[in-house]
Amino acid sequence: MRKYVLLAYGLLVFLGFLIVAQGSQMSRSITSNGTIDYSMHDIIIKRYTSPNYFNEIEAETIATLFDMCQASSWVAEKIRQVHGIRPDFKALLYRNLRAIYNYSGEWQMALDNNWILKDENGQLVYVTIYPTNYLVDIGNPQYQKWVANWIKENINQYGFDGVMTDFSLHAWASEHFWNASASPINPRTGKSWKDEEIRQALIEVHKEIKNAISSNLLVCNGIFQGQRFWRRYDEYMEILSNSPLDGLVSEGLWYQYKGTWMSEEEWLDSLNMLVWFQDNFLKEKPERIFVPGCKLESTVGDPYPLPPNCSKEQMATYAFASTLLGAKNNQNYLALIADVNFTISIVQPLYNVDVGAPLSDYYIIADTHVYARDFSNVKVLVNPTSDSYVIGLQGMFKTIDGELVSEIVMERHTGVILIRVH
Repeated sequence: MRKYVLLAYGLLVFLGFLIVAQGSQMSRSITSNGTIDYSMHDIIIKRYTSPNYFNEIEAETIATLFDMCQASSWVAEKIRQVHGIRPDFKALLYRNLRAIYNYSGEWQMALDNNWILKDENGQLVYVTIYPTNYLVDIGNPQYQKWVANWIKENINQYGFDGVMTDFSLHAWASEHFWNASASPINPRTGKSWKDEEIRQALIEVHKEIKNAISSNLLVCNGIFQGQRFWRRYDEYMEILSNSPLDGLVSEGLWYQYKGTWMSEEEWLDSLNMLVWFQDNFLKEKPERIFVPGCKLESTVGDPYPLPPNCSKEQMATYAFASTLLGAKNNQNYLALIADVNFTISIVQPLYNVDVGAPLSDYYIIADTHVYARDFSNVKVLVNPTSDSYVIGLQGMFKTIDGELVSEIVMERHTGVILIRVH
């Protein structure tokens, strides 16, 4: 009898284990925000660039280092060569949507058609930090059709895969007219532009462009970082819900470009913005993309004002690890803008790490302000604060440099990718 009782007890324990295991597997699809699918494929962060040096390097190098770029027509021949090597490479034509340059071939036409905005005294309004850039009347239907046709013709002529329209996703007038020489007047009202007028004009010009370029990509540069997105959520949603956009570039996601670090709260707002775009804007839209940007230097190669005592390598790893904390699909194209030598030696090794599939949402390590996320092949850690923490890893890991570690000091404002030792 005792033997049968033990057998029954063993069977119950085994069944209980199966139920718990099954429940554990089921619970993996339910996370803090209810959206991560842990049966998904491996996460791959793709590579985006805004180059100033494409004519100086070989097409094979471009095809090896990047997956997508934005560029002007003067590098069109190099883009054709890259397409010949990698047909899946995507090149976006650059167009500044809010300004016309006074040295461009279209300048006189813009003047003749009264497309350049004026202030209350009738003076043309320009951008103070780019004095050759004059603000254009984006609400003018004639301009909207002209710029849409210009984009279409250039895409067709030079073989681009779409367009990246700069300054084209603004929720309110002061944002759109940032650094203007004066407050411009809306020609249709005779008064200063209202926020809703800016949003409606952007929606209309987006529609004109998409109608002209059809299946080619329409990617907009706008929402600078997460705090701005959440503060003006309803206004941004008005544009996102009514514009036929295929993608978004957000170039201030991981640090303030005035040379200061974000606070932990600001950084977390950006991280949650990244998650939101995947759960909403990208969801069930495989043709769409999101581009979190981080400038390590300007697009013309000048040094960028990084935070004090921050190296380009620290910022690159910080931005890459922060992006991995929120990455949930393979439609993210991280733009770590730097020269080609730095890209080869420092940036590309980050992309070379096979992180595998996500095993968790991001979480905070107990008694710290260090954020972590587990993948099948790596653990990602980010410290977005000005304090340092010693983190026990509950196992052996290997750094990208090959060092074996069981604990790690997370210095202030750093990110790290640790490879699991199986």
